Amino acid sequence: MNYHHCTSLCLLLWVSALAVGQAVYGYDTIGNGFGSKWGADPHAGNGAVVTWGYMPDGTPLDPTNFPFHDAITGLSNITALRNSVDTNYGPGAFDTAIQKAFNTWSAVANITFVGPVSDSGQPVAAPGATTPNIRIGAFAAIPGQWFQYRSAIGIGPPGPFFEDPFSGDVIFNVTGIGTQRPYQIAPGQEDITPVDVYNFGDDVEGVFLHELGHAAIGLNHPRWAGDNPDRRVMYVGDGTNSNAPFCCQAINRQLDPDDIAAAQYVYGLRGDYDRNGAVDAADYIIWRNSNGLSLTSGTGADGNVDGVVDGADYSTWRMHYSSQALIGYGEQPSFAAGTSVPEPSSAVLVLMGILAACPSRRSYQQFEPSAPNPIQLARR
Repeated sequence: MNYHHCTSLCLLLWVSALAVGQAVYGYDTIGNGFGSKWGADPHAGNGAVVTWGYMPDGTPLDPTNFPFHDAITGLSNITALRNSVDTNYGPGAFDTAIQKAFNTWSAVANITFVGPVSDSGQPVAAPGATTPNIRIGAFAAIPGQWFQYRSAIGIGPPGPFFEDPFSGDVIFNVTGIGTQRPYQIAPGQEDITPVDVYNFGDDVEGVFLHELGHAAIGLNHPRWAGDNPDRRVMYVGDGTNSNAPFCCQAINRQLDPDDIAAAQYVYGLRGDYDRNGAVDAADYIIWRNSNGLSLTSGTGADGNVDGVVDGADYSTWRMHYSSQALIGYGEQPSFAAGTSVPEPSSAVLVLMGILAACPSRRSYQQFEPSAPNPIQLARR
């Protein structure tokens, strides 16, 4: 069975099996509270330290395990992509945009990014190609295939049952989709200034911020939740709703409250040691009672995710004292928006059958429905 079709079929089976009601939700995590996330503990709410780096020029695609040979080809050439951006927008413009996107997600939840670190240079999706966690490459699109019309793809974090070497990778289309320039550092004001993608390509920081939502935070594309325009970084349109607006009409480099709520749902709030969504005196008591203990990194009062409760974790609590987690519209309880979950007994029986019929390898990033909006087509 074709890999893309099987992935879509499994998601459809999952959705059909779980859907028993309709509601509006603001974000959609891949793991729905357990797994696909980085860190030593797969449960939502626990922190993580994630490494990242650029694939060396010449990094190939694994001939067997890479799933998108139908649309992506060649060897990685991040230098060509970087040079094309820096030539038009100044030295360091590309790397600065990438770092800003990492900083934006890290600022709102207990996930820390370390990089750029040296990449292993192994083929993309090859067994053991897991260093660093997030590998950033730039490859050519096969003419006429879907990647020619995308700026980038991002693959979600590994699940709780296996370590997928493709997890966390972000692949740029090295030639971009602009007719005059492949990519741009778009000028203007957040949520107001339109981005001329047709002529100048996608905005580097905006598109990478979106792909990190997949690769680092573990988020799917949410359905429309009612706002028009919809300013969520992870929103790319909703082909199931004729009233839904197009995405990405303007510069989008800042997280919407629902994007933030999603990141905090998956990785928790820094200093929130009882995981109740608030950093308060109760968290200090947890730190005090566990000071000096070793534990699974990112859990309990391990605020800096080093596996030990110590003075650094007290400093984390003190720095973030009085912080409150955002709720937004809330988490979607399945891979598809607006569905609710049946009682555990029936859900377990249904999912056992579904998982037995689906392949173990997963691309956690879904295709969004096609639409005439060029940025919506650019982001995957």
